[in-house]
Amino acid sequence: LADGPSGLTYYPGTGLSADYLGHFFLCDFRGEASSSGIHTFTVKPKGASWELGPGAPFLWGALVTDCDFGPDGGLWFSDWVYGWEQTGKGRIYRAIDPQAQQTALVAETRAILAQGMDGRSIQELKELLGHPDQRVRQETHFALADRHAVSLLREVATQGTNLFARLHALWALGIAVRKDPTAQ
Repeated sequence: LADGPSGLTYYPGTGLSADYLGHFFLCDFRGEASSSGIHTFTVKPKGASWELGPGAPFLWGALVTDCDFGPDGGLWFSDWVYGWEQTGKGRIYRAIDPQAQQTALVAETRAILAQGMDGRSIQELKELLGHPDQRVRQETHFALADRHAVSLLREVATQGTNLFARLHALWALGIAVRKDPTAQ
């Protein structure tokens, strides 16, 4: 897919159009801005593994070296500025979808990430395990593991109806049990 892969991230689920659900973003640094940019692609199952699915240029014409999604829902990326030489210069950009930025889900995600998980009730954390944003789910499962909420996590993992919540509950259980093998 890329001649100069230099950064990779996965769309967390909020901030851009729903068209990007399940997409990876790959920086392709080729030394010339005109031939460098960010690809977006999916993967599809192939037996017990994966193969490259459909891909397309997301943004082109920048010497991108890395990218990641910020809590604001934008795709932040670094630009090397010029060729292969070390100029001591660089730029940071943010790509956004103005329509997606106006949604209640993006505002909610920003607020949750800004507030963090401290001070939230176990019940609120249980609900957040199924949040549409991967970063919220991950922070939630870390918080529940830290609180040793093993019985709640076991309940969500075995009886939950949301696949993401079940997966994050399983990962949190793994963390909690590694920290305390006697956890019930």
